Amino acid sequence: MLARLSEVPNLVSAHCDVSGSTLLLEVRDADAQAAAARVVGSRLRAVLEPAEAEVQLASRRAGEPWFAADQLLALSLLEARILGQRISTAVAAATDLAPEATHRLAETSRAVLAATFTRVHAEGGRASTSWFFAEWPDLARAIAAAAATWLAPTGAAPVAEALARLFARTCA
Repeated sequence: MLARLSEVPNLVSAHCDVSGSTLLLEVRDADAQAAAARVVGSRLRAVLEPAEAEVQLASRRAGEPWFAADQLLALSLLEARILGQRISTAVAAATDLAPEATHRLAETSRAVLAATFTRVHAEGGRASTSWFFAEWPDLARAIAAAAATWLAPTGAAPVAEALARLFARTCA
């Protein structure tokens, strides 16, 4: 969405917080404000009341990073790497995966997540970060299928089962 917003004439800047749920738009005029509102459309939950807006701006002034469109994909790719490590560590603990296989699973997970995050960015993002949990079953299957190409057949099924359970309670 920020990439589309950056194309709005007379938009000075567009940034979002790390969660992607709060936007800071600086516009030159009412036409830019209206055009930005059309881009955001139904994804806009609400315009913040002045007191809440000040809380958000204070966090930014205090050093909390807010991101422009060209920074968001890099942030998502970093998130894919961190999640890949988290996923492989959790699966290893549940399956007694060897250290080398744990490392390969981290990279396999990172690759699947990076491709997914890149696709989501290309599609314009999502209105909420909860999309990840809704898509987790498909992501887990994709990671398991990719890992099955290098895992021993007896190790593939336990890894697939552990992946499926990883975010299961969050997905329900």
